[in-house]
Amino acid sequence: ASARTELCKHIVCSADTEEDHQAASGNEHLRPQPGASHRQSWPPHQEAWGIVSLRLGLTSGKSVDALVSVYRNTLTIHIQSSPGGAFDKRMASIPVEHLVVALRPCQFKLMALSCLTDDDGEEIFCFCKDQTARNKWVYVLRRVNGVRVVAHYVPKPSLPQPAPSSKGVAPAPATGSARQTPLDRPTRADEIRAKFLQIQKARGRASAATTGTR
Repeated sequence: ASARTELCKHIVCSADTEEDHQAASGNEHLRPQPGASHRQSWPPHQEAWGIVSLRLGLTSGKSVDALVSVYRNTLTIHIQSSPGGAFDKRMASIPVEHLVVALRPCQFKLMALSCLTDDDGEEIFCFCKDQTARNKWVYVLRRVNGVRVVAHYVPKPSLPQPAPSSKGVAPAPATGSARQTPLDRPTRADEIRAKFLQIQKARGRASAATTGTR
């Protein structure tokens, strides 16, 4: 069964728990060895472990405490077979060369774990007790050879697209305005000019007729 299926079964069968990590305070063994370089790889034989809270989703109200450890190139997650008992039930085991750790925006206590060989792309949502504990995990996992730590950022909102250029296109008539004159009909200026020419011609004919009668 997948890790997500196991977690779902455990959450359904166990009593509802609130996110409370006070009891786990001081139980995180993630501190690098004294004198270790910030760029030094994490030794495979040095175990890093801590208590986290597992959830089925980012907004899920139910959670399960779990023991996460990294030892000899494998990340392992154990949960309690009975509430309040020992972490004696292995829920997931992921080789570090297949492990992907995703950091989400505005989720400062979260690590989303997934396996490259999982065709379903399921994620295990691990919530640490606070941001400091999460950062310790990130410090270690970035130095474990093979682990991929990725950060998902919120994409910038796209700018509104400019309206299509109306150059050469007659604008749509406004509500209540007169209809636009079709292009095959003379414009108002043409009508006035034609009327003026008609008046001039009429005056010319009248003037000619008056001259002829004298």
